[in-house]
Amino acid sequence: MLQEELKPFNLVPFDEAERHPRKVSNDALISYAANRYSVPWRYVGQTVELQDERNGRIRIFAQDKFIAEHEKYTGHHEVIFDRKHTEGIRSAAGKPAQLPMPRLVQQALPDVVVRDLSVYEQFLDEAVIQ
Repeated sequence: MLQEELKPFNLVPFDEAERHPRKVSNDALISYAANRYSVPWRYVGQTVELQDERNGRIRIFAQDKFIAEHEKYTGHHEVIFDRKHTEGIRSAAGKPAQLPMPRLVQQALPDVVVRDLSVYEQFLDEAVIQ
């Protein structure tokens, strides 16, 4: 009996995941699916590739080097931030930079003039010029 001796042509399986290029913004974040994810600050201004693993995780690569991984959020307008991505940032004085803290600024309310509504009745009869 004649039997064919076929050999597999590719011993390494294909990677089925798609990579999406993203530019890293000044705040070390990239956007994907209406959310923003952090990357190490050293990549600010560079283009990185985001790979959706389709298992609830996303992985981020810079020139095929793995640089970050996050849980994929299904909501919208969330910021997923890893504090380790800001380690090593120095201020102009050479000291470690502080992360910005939101501040509540107390502002005085503007003065509001209280008038009787009859004051505005005098304008009812004026003609509107177009």
